[in-house]
Amino acid sequence: YKQMELSGIKFEKVYKDPRADTSFAGSIVVRGEDLEKRPQVFIGLARAIAKAQVFQGVNPTASVLLHWKVYPQSMPRGGNTPDALKKAATVASVRIPIQSRNAFGTGKFGDLPADHVKKFQDYLVATKQLPKAIDAQKYYTNALISKINDFDEAAIVQAAKNYKQK
Repeated sequence: YKQMELSGIKFEKVYKDPRADTSFAGSIVVRGEDLEKRPQVFIGLARAIAKAQVFQGVNPTASVLLHWKVYPQSMPRGGNTPDALKKAATVASVRIPIQSRNAFGTGKFGDLPADHVKKFQDYLVATKQLPKAIDAQKYYTNALISKINDFDEAAIVQAAKNYKQK
């Protein structure tokens, strides 16, 4: 949406219901049995995402350059121009507050507090997108959050600050 907004398209917030402000859009969905058998895989994946979020928060321009290096097909048709890079970094920056360590006030990456899960489920039930509420522990866990957040954030910040394009 930010990219289209930068192109001059005006948007209005479609949903107004405050119960809809939390979602699972950034969640990792796995089967319970896989989570039990291979928690380290999911800890590693989520930790890598958290590290990328730290890096992007410190240096969105570098995160765009790295993304274009790995996925050159995602670079704008006009190539890596100063204007294209500035727009892409602005788009990347939009995600920073919603992906931060404290996005939900817990001081942890990836943490979605139980009250947010309940609030969103209540919204889905009230709007008939879900037939009835179910026990959130049957489909959601924060059990690995401490392990996911066990990394040297200062080292990632330093790497982002020192990044030089090659």
